[in-house]
Amino acid sequence: MQTEPSDVRSLLDAVEDSTEGVVAALERLDERGLDAESELSDWTRRMIVAHLSYVATAYRRVSGDALLTGRSMTYPGGAPERTESLHCLDGRTAEAAVRVLRDSSTALQRRWEQVDIEQWAKTFQMDRLGTIQLSRLVALRLTELEIHHGDLGVGYGPHSWSAAFVESCLPLRIAWLAVHHRNRVEADLTICGRWLLRTPERSWLVTASETEAKCVLAEPTTPVDVAISGSAPDLLAFLLGRRPSTPLRVDGMLALFQQFKLAFPGP
Repeated sequence: MQTEPSDVRSLLDAVEDSTEGVVAALERLDERGLDAESELSDWTRRMIVAHLSYVATAYRRVSGDALLTGRSMTYPGGAPERTESLHCLDGRTAEAAVRVLRDSSTALQRRWEQVDIEQWAKTFQMDRLGTIQLSRLVALRLTELEIHHGDLGVGYGPHSWSAAFVESCLPLRIAWLAVHHRNRVEADLTICGRWLLRTPERSWLVTASETEAKCVLAEPTTPVDVAISGSAPDLLAFLLGRRPSTPLRVDGMLALFQQFKLAFPGP
């Protein structure tokens, strides 16, 4: 399975549209609304805005590092920097905080518009993600915008996700189960099995042993230990650690379904 985006231009357009959607939702909030709790545990809406703004600025730097040195980090200061970044908009008015998000996102979009088409395929080392193509940053940005729009608790969710987001990022997310999530330090390698991830359009077979994991396209009737079925947006929500709009159907070993995120940790 392809593990990197194939159509960066469409992803860039989707990022721009998604940013506009997030900004529009935030512009309807007053100070009290911005400081209210979000759907994300222990995060206020202001913290989500701070995170999206900070990462936009960081990705501008990361993009330059990737092309110049082949190595970069979103948070060079590690966990302390990440924690502090969530408060970078504390004390600002709602209008000013949203302006920071808009301006940082616009600056990132302009930086990416300067990248030549062949440069998007350049690989580089990025902290926990390992070796990735520069184009992966665009998919990551789109993912953050879409899921955090839902985390704002303003009625947006998997049912609202754009077709461009789901069609581009669901196959990438599934492909990365084997090449990234299974290789995380916290992955429980004792959990082994065969999972079928099934939407009405396509199905993927995910297998894991103690020594390797694989993700391949499969027939919807492929024999497995457990089949997990739902719409493409709902299946993507499950993989991203968010609640599907409609509960997924689970056939087979319920325990193995419940252990899926232990075998392949991380959103």
